[in-house]
Amino acid sequence: MSSDEENVTIVYCNGEGDDAGYIEHPKVYLIVKIGEEVSCPYCSKVFTFNAHD
Repeated sequence: MSSDEENVTIVYCNGEGDDAGYIEHPKVYLIVKIGEEVSCPYCSKVFTFNAHD
């Protein structure tokens, strides 16, 4: 794996919330870089990627 690949992760989102407030949407894949946040364009759920030493 190259160093560029080690600095990112791919996550997916298809909704958020508990049973009463669950909002489902099409599954989207998001690329998250180390130390950055990415928000889902449908539900605004935030994903972060923190490197482990």
